[in-house]
Amino acid sequence: MSGLPPTVAWTADGRGVRIVDQRRLPAELTFIELRRADDVVEAIRSLAVRGAPAIGVAGAMGLAAAMSVAHGDGVADFAEAFDAAASAIGNARPTAVNLPWAIARMRCAVRRTLRSRRLRSPRRSQRPSGSAAKTPPCATPSVRTGSRCSAMA
Repeated sequence: MSGLPPTVAWTADGRGVRIVDQRRLPAELTFIELRRADDVVEAIRSLAVRGAPAIGVAGAMGLAAAMSVAHGDGVADFAEAFDAAASAIGNARPTAVNLPWAIARMRCAVRRTLRSRRLRSPRRSQRPSGSAAKTPPCATPSVRTGSRCSAMA
């Protein structure tokens, strides 16, 4: 390989995503750090990140980064914030095939984690409610493999 930096990578502190700003190529190699869902949406919409695979990876990693700084009290707040961020990022570029696929995988993984946490938790107040409880099951054709979520495969 030529020693070029990755198009999408974690920031040095691991709490954000660093992307090559593809709007500046080939004249200049610059990077953008994405730490919030709004940052990811703007980068995707403004074409700072291009190409279906890079958009999907940036979307999924950006969602994880955004949730690492999400504030709230308990599982229900997390589920609600996750659902809002996943929807915003997933809708940033409707024609990017890999973006909804990556966000669906993230939804599936989080859903399984939350389900597992609820089963271990004696507090019923931690169950997601409202729009977060209406998140569709891990059943979209591109995400489901038999009875297992491909996000966990």
